[in-house]
Amino acid sequence: MNRVYELAAMVGIVATVWWSFCGELATAEPRMSGGLSDELAWITAALHEEGLHRRSDVVIEIDGRAVAAGFSQVDCDGLLLVAPLPQTAQGWGHVAPRLDLSGFTVQYAYGGTLHADVPQLQRLGDRMIAELRPASVSKRPRLVALAEAGNCELVPSAERVLVDFSNGTERLM
Repeated sequence: MNRVYELAAMVGIVATVWWSFCGELATAEPRMSGGLSDELAWITAALHEEGLHRRSDVVIEIDGRAVAAGFSQVDCDGLLLVAPLPQTAQGWGHVAPRLDLSGFTVQYAYGGTLHADVPQLQRLGDRMIAELRPASVSKRPRLVALAEAGNCELVPSAERVLVDFSNGTERLM
């Protein structure tokens, strides 16, 4: 009889985890589709306060929605592309597969630091930890793709905003 209770408990645990996972999937997609535009708007406003201005001639869109934007400073010909990436993105190729970044220095902001490449292991670990914590306690680090061209050194001007945003500490409007 104990075996039956153990089996029932295991089935209950698996069903609960599965139900939670399916619930996350059901609610994640609508948030993601509208969320990236909101995140890009927040980043644009915060970078404007740091002296970076959004360039109207540089917009990267998917299905009519802006997913990345270009920024520059007055009296400088440099360009900084910024894209808040969805949780499933693996880098620039995910949001802009045809974009030629050969003349750009590419970096990624995640978890409060800048990285030369997407920090896959750190993202996986953070995702697993977030699943174990209650939603009210868990912060969600974000991945932000950066690509800079020119000699203006725009990344240092944007670093504080993007590092704070990637750490999940900044709240959207």
